[in-house]
Amino acid sequence: MKKIAEGRTAEVFLVEKDKVLKLFISGYPYDSVKREYETSRILHEKGLPVPQAFEITEMNDRHGIVFEYVSGPSMLDMISGKPWRSSHLAREMAVLQYDVCKAYCESLPSFKSILAENISKVGIFCDSEKTELLKTVSEIPDSHHLCHGDFHPGNIIYSRDKFYIIDWMNACKGIPELDAARTGLLLRTGGVPSDCGILKKLLIRLIRNNFYRRYIKEFTRISGIDYATVEKYTIPMAAARMNENSPESENAVLFGIVNSRKFTGKRVHFRFPLAGFLRKK
Repeated sequence: MKKIAEGRTAEVFLVEKDKVLKLFISGYPYDSVKREYETSRILHEKGLPVPQAFEITEMNDRHGIVFEYVSGPSMLDMISGKPWRSSHLAREMAVLQYDVCKAYCESLPSFKSILAENISKVGIFCDSEKTELLKTVSEIPDSHHLCHGDFHPGNIIYSRDKFYIIDWMNACKGIPELDAARTGLLLRTGGVPSDCGILKKLLIRLIRNNFYRRYIKEFTRISGIDYATVEKYTIPMAAARMNENSPESENAVLFGIVNSRKFTGKRVHFRFPLAGFLRKK
């Protein structure tokens, strides 16, 4: 088998000309593997742009899923290769995400519950801070809208003249504002290779900021969602992400986002450091 991709939780191997094996790291929970398989299968059957999931398999004490092979560049690759197209691609991503969020999937776990569980496990917050964060989460409306949970350019593949969405391991149900808040957080806080020079960092910052502005402008326009609501949910989203084994540098940024508002609920435009999303996950 030929390895064609690698991430923090899995490796992807080409097993046939039209099939790939997503092989998870040793010890990765089987329940999570099964959930991604079942979610992918259901969404494919619903007609969403999701690669078909064929079966769950096991190899060398590692669980894996055999998927339809979707060959082509990721949106991340497309932005990196042609940054002048970032505005157009940002709008494309917003439309694609909102199409996902218009679907319903009652069987998935609640985004609210996931946020609350992760926040409760972050040791850096004191009890009063956790109480305020969890209060914000408890006030989020319940909803059965489909949320990807990790929607970013690296999880969007262009193949056969359309975009496909991969990596549904974090799929859940909730209001679209939560998925948009999660995406915005990923776009604005991701790390950048340490060997980047200052000019490249500045370029990444320009591309990143332009991409985010275009994305959120289009998403709020087509969904009718208030931008301030998305920003409000960025705080608990940042707190919850600190329980995802992110690098220390990224956790410092996330903590700064949470701490910048002092849980007052006021709209504050916090600044993001020179961190970009133009990197492989």
